[in-house]
Amino acid sequence: MNTEIIVIGVIGIIVLFIIGREIVTWYWKINKIVRSLNRIERNTRKEGVTYPDDDDSLF
Repeated sequence: MNTEIIVIGVIGIIVLFIIGREIVTWYWKINKIVRSLNRIERNTRKEGVTYPDDDDSLF
């Protein structure tokens, strides 16, 4: 009985966190800003030039 309540509570907190995160990123338009910055970066880079901080695995 006690374990079931704890498991349901943890699942509920995780769901609320995920929903809250989506609302915050939508409100601040973070996803759109990241896409725009990536496009700007791709358009300003020269062909064949590598940069020391070039890490495309983050996005």
